[in-house]
Amino acid sequence: MLGAVSGAKTIGRYFTVVSFLPSVPFVAYVVLLVRSGAWGGNVHFGQALAKVDAVDGLFLAIGSLVFAMAVHPPQFAIVQAFEGYWGDSGPAARVGRGAFSATGSCVTGLTNAPRISTTPMARERIRSRRSAPRV
Repeated sequence: MLGAVSGAKTIGRYFTVVSFLPSVPFVAYVVLLVRSGAWGGNVHFGQALAKVDAVDGLFLAIGSLVFAMAVHPPQFAIVQAFEGYWGDSGPAARVGRGAFSATGSCVTGLTNAPRISTTPMARERIRSRRSAPRV
């Protein structure tokens, strides 16, 4: 669970699609709001769009990258938790067993259900960790 809580250690191959591209419209909207005078109460989108220049484009690119990098670690942890990867530490295993016993075995009526609900990739990762020699 510690790995899931700490987030991604490196930026993966889907960072552009999952984090960077969705942050571009958000940052563009924030830049447009600031340029339109939204802080003063009177919003003029037409005037703001007429004033767009290369500096705004550079700010949009850098701002989007910074925002995406700031949001990526918690987003990665949340996605792992929703996928059912609880990790193999003691507290995480208890949470996983509790979540599974509250939903999995009651809903499906399984009698020999696994103790921890995980994705196939997470199960393989746990198996490889258990079979690896301890150093």
